[in-house]
Amino acid sequence: MPDFTGKDGGVDDRVRIKLAGTDTRTFESYSVSTAVLTQPSTFTVRLGSSDLATKFFEKYPPRTPFQLFLGDLAQFTGETDGYSGTGNSSSTSITLKGRDLLARLHDADVIADTPFTDVTHVEMVKKAMEAVGLDDRLLIVGGAASREAKVGKKISATEPQVSSLVQQIAGANGLVRQSIRAKMGETWLNFCMRHLESVGLFLWTDFEGNLVLSKPNPNQKPSYQFVREVGNRTNRVNITDWSFTNDTTHRFSEVVTWARAPGRGKGRGKIKGDFEDAEMVEYGYDRPKVFNDADVTSRDSAVALAKRRMGEANRAGWQLTYTFQGHTVPSIDGRT
Repeated sequence: MPDFTGKDGGVDDRVRIKLAGTDTRTFESYSVSTAVLTQPSTFTVRLGSSDLATKFFEKYPPRTPFQLFLGDLAQFTGETDGYSGTGNSSSTSITLKGRDLLARLHDADVIADTPFTDVTHVEMVKKAMEAVGLDDRLLIVGGAASREAKVGKKISATEPQVSSLVQQIAGANGLVRQSIRAKMGETWLNFCMRHLESVGLFLWTDFEGNLVLSKPNPNQKPSYQFVREVGNRTNRVNITDWSFTNDTTHRFSEVVTWARAPGRGKGRGKIKGDFEDAEMVEYGYDRPKVFNDADVTSRDSAVALAKRRMGEANRAGWQLTYTFQGHTVPSIDGRT
């Protein structure tokens, strides 16, 4: 377990960034966004500096490697996107921004239609990594190790078997399909996600900048406890503000995915996969949403895609937000 204890005996959970292997100065303010479902991770920090801004800009130009930490724990690794500066005769303030290494897949377009034949999902992602210069990074299947490194503790969970999931949906050989094509003008990340979404897989980066291919684990046991009590300001209460929204405007009672069965000719059969939202049905809604998807090759993949689209709609409409004191909360086993 890493040491979060500060000099005053309290918890040291300060956010800091290493630029080209060097610690930066104390932040005036910062904003960090990191989530499996929203990629890539991003940061923006404001730094006070007694140095000339031009010296800082020369030392840390765009695409400077960085690593963002919470206390002693690295959270994500990437490259800066740019900077800005303001100042007067007595002080300088510098704003720096950057994203994790998945930004390369997010930003780079496929420059020409590129076919791939008989590739697995892992091989497909590796091809995309090579195209954007990330072939020096690892592609890790399964996300438990990445989560444990970020929080500094063993997570009690059964890791989803990604290989089993891919084989179940894509066939015993684990192939995406016999032939796929990265389309000119789409990003390499969009190319990967078109095929990963149909088997319920997600792509993100770990704290070292390696790519992780895995899926959310709904069976993971709780690791931390959040406490909210009205009028109680003891140390046990770590939530300062909260907000809740349940908006059904853009939610559906059912999502249906249609596709053509693999093969040739006009006589190809149709594939249908659907998923129902029991809560919306109970509310009395009859609001189906229908998609056609040319990348779906089986009923199982059509169902997986319907579930994902339902989940994305529900996530946008059902939101519970907590604001915490500091960046750490007590774990279930009593450790920070």
